[in-house]
Amino acid sequence: PDSLNGATKSDMIKLTLLCGWKNGKDAGRSALGLNVVKGRLYCQFVIDGQRYSVATGLEDTPRNRSKALETEALEKAKIRSGAEREKKVLARRFVDAAPEFIAWAKSEYRTKENTWKRISTSMTSLTHFFKTKMIAAVDEGAIEAYMEWRRTGDPAEKIRPVEEVTLRHDIHNLSLFFQWARKRHFARRNPVDAENIAIPSDKDAVREHIFSIDEERRYFAVATRNSNLHDTGRLMINQGFRPEEVWSLEKRGFDIEARTAKVFDGKSAAAKRTLNLTGEAYTILMRRLPGDSPWFFPSKKRPGRHITKLNNPHQRVLAKIKLNADLYDFRHTFATRAGQSGMDIKTLADILGHASLRTVARYIHPTDAHKKASMDRLKAYNAMQTAAVDEAAKKSAAPKRKRAIR
Repeated sequence: PDSLNGATKSDMIKLTLLCGWKNGKDAGRSALGLNVVKGRLYCQFVIDGQRYSVATGLEDTPRNRSKALETEALEKAKIRSGAEREKKVLARRFVDAAPEFIAWAKSEYRTKENTWKRISTSMTSLTHFFKTKMIAAVDEGAIEAYMEWRRTGDPAEKIRPVEEVTLRHDIHNLSLFFQWARKRHFARRNPVDAENIAIPSDKDAVREHIFSIDEERRYFAVATRNSNLHDTGRLMINQGFRPEEVWSLEKRGFDIEARTAKVFDGKSAAAKRTLNLTGEAYTILMRRLPGDSPWFFPSKKRPGRHITKLNNPHQRVLAKIKLNADLYDFRHTFATRAGQSGMDIKTLADILGHASLRTVARYIHPTDAHKKASMDRLKAYNAMQTAAVDEAAKKSAAPKRKRAIR
């Protein structure tokens, strides 16, 4: 019918924007799709992260359900074309919104200090580049220009080029910024999602160096001048620790008799683990055990806290031995050597503190010699199995002797 209780059908088909929707899981919210309210059909759908409810005015019958779906399709088309409702975008400069976004990130990721710090670092370069540009005016072209600027640097401002892994972090954090900005009506869309934005791939962004025995010896011969750097690297290459896990090691988690160390504060549930210590790792922790600090790596600048970075001394060592590597590569080196030694991937995942075996596989870099040795072992195993089957077949085919009756 064209009318219902005095209201026209067009009056009944109205949109209600439901704010604060999060993945359709809010208490009391209807599920997406067709819903029945007091015998009448309603359509629930999401466009651009915002949820809409369409009251069709139709009774809940099989025939009307088809009509309701047609109504839903029409209303979606109206919204997408902007005919029904045009979002109002608030004018906001990038430089003004950046501090608010960083404050939000610090609160949102308060239990993940490294995450919000990486976001803050990315926002420093993003704010420097976009400055007073309106957020809504940042398009694909502006993002491409930013990426080129980061790759080439700016000698006039003494800004050095960055690696692809750093650029990848910047672009991902810019995407997060636009997600935040859209919810506050500072932008209509997220330009980072555009198909023509070539974000550095995981393969291009991965920056790994596996230390050879010679490189390891040269590095630590120089690193001995800084005990924190030396011991951090040795613990990582012996145990597979992350750098921040070494620095936040607590003395209360060190079991002298069992020769184990416990990681209390990890980036995931799997990261909170207890590790059996190698002889060298045990010796290092025993040497660092005396003292009033609860940490094995206490900070001199911040009493009561542990150290949080060793970038400068690490870079000085690399410059001295003419090597390009990240501190994290000691962890990669541990994982690679463990894999080459024959350690199974599940055990390695537990030691590294990873729940995903796929993530662990990324750390393992078998050499040509290791792959050849593995194939030789497989060849020997297959030969042994074949010989066993042949031997069993011979015994089965051989005539059985009759036992003499005594």
